[in-house]
Amino acid sequence: MMAPGFDATIGLPKGVPQPLFPTQLDFGDNRPYAVDRNGERFLVPLAPDPQVIAVMDWRALLPR
Repeated sequence: MMAPGFDATIGLPKGVPQPLFPTQLDFGDNRPYAVDRNGERFLVPLAPDPQVIAVMDWRALLPR
């Protein structure tokens, strides 16, 4: 997540964008984040989706 400086006298961004904080987002992820209503926080996924494992006939794995 990156942001440029801001010149309040003219109301425009200025300078080269600098990193705000590290994320696991890849360029071109189609904006998978959100900004809260007051603009003070970002909601960003921190880890990949958990893996789902389906076990068929799980009763056969139980001790007898």
